[in-house]
Amino acid sequence: MDTKISCPLFNERGRLCMDVLPFVPQGFQTLQFCLTSQYAQCPFFKYVNNPTIYCEYFKNCSICERFVKTEFEAFVELAETWCLSHFRQCARREKRNRGEIPPPNLLPSGDALSE
Repeated sequence: MDTKISCPLFNERGRLCMDVLPFVPQGFQTLQFCLTSQYAQCPFFKYVNNPTIYCEYFKNCSICERFVKTEFEAFVELAETWCLSHFRQCARREKRNRGEIPPPNLLPSGDALSE
């Protein structure tokens, strides 16, 4: 029986998810995911294992990058709610599909993040 409770993408080489995604945080705040059974809820782990379940713009979304670097827990919720689930209703995705560049503070809901 496998008793491993840490992320299989986290090993002596570091975080292998960093090889795939451009905005994985470097800091200590995410180690609670890497080093515990919580890794299964980590958006990066989910993306590496099945990128087709995510919004096609996830890797290049400036709002995701912003949250990853400042509020990881909020990012996890954002990714779970929008990037994995309701991305077809995402205001940022809709703008990109129309050939527009979404404002940096536009949230997936269409609300604006205060600067």
